[in-house]
Amino acid sequence: MKRQNPPRTVKPRPSAPPWASRNDSSPSCRRVGFTLIEMLVAVTILAIMTIAIARITSQTNEAIASNTREAVQNANARAALDMIARDFAEALCDSRLKFKWNQDATPTYGAIQSDEIAFCAYRNIPSADGNSPPNREAMCISYGVQQDPGGASAVYVLLRKEKPIASTPYNNVSPSPPANSTDGLELIRNVVEFRVDCRTASGAAVTEGSDQTNLPAYVDICLSLLTDRDIQRVNALSGATQTRYIHRNAKRYFTRVFSYNRNAYINGR
Repeated sequence: MKRQNPPRTVKPRPSAPPWASRNDSSPSCRRVGFTLIEMLVAVTILAIMTIAIARITSQTNEAIASNTREAVQNANARAALDMIARDFAEALCDSRLKFKWNQDATPTYGAIQSDEIAFCAYRNIPSADGNSPPNREAMCISYGVQQDPGGASAVYVLLRKEKPIASTPYNNVSPSPPANSTDGLELIRNVVEFRVDCRTASGAAVTEGSDQTNLPAYVDICLSLLTDRDIQRVNALSGATQTRYIHRNAKRYFTRVFSYNRNAYINGR
């Protein structure tokens, strides 16, 4: 009697995943991927997002740079006005040392004019040995606007000029600065207007254009500035269009300086 073997159980072969193929060379094989249209859409969206991000970044950087330039200009303008205030606080005026201010002394752009102020003041000169008290020297100090001779376009700067009064005893010293002199300390650039209004204690205007033997009670100063970009645009304009652009875009800084009206002419010094 033959021995019968139990039937063999054939395990089914696991089914292949959808992306698998027994014959890769078969034209009927199926592959999962992106179509050309989908790739083009994705690339277009990515390009739009890149351009938008670049534009936002550029605008942010420009805003930061503009704020930085404005902050620097504000600091420079305030420093210039503070220097004028310190000098004018030391101003002297009597029959020998005079005070003078000129309206419309310098034309800037178009019909816009700038003033000039000049006065005498003492300053301390350190001694040679450094231990002795400082020497006192009288100076003629002036503030005014002049065009920068080295600029490729019309750029005006606020200058501080000084010259020592060599002769003693001082007698009838006019504080007028050297004519057409460009030597001086440049305080700030891109000036479009520098205005000075001198008043007595009663509020009356001080006579301009001639030497005065008394200091005004106070001086109102207005300094108008433009940015570098606005200066380039102003130089490309002319006439009434240029003036309107300046009045619309110029930033103005004001200060009021009071004088002590001291008489320090003592013993020929």
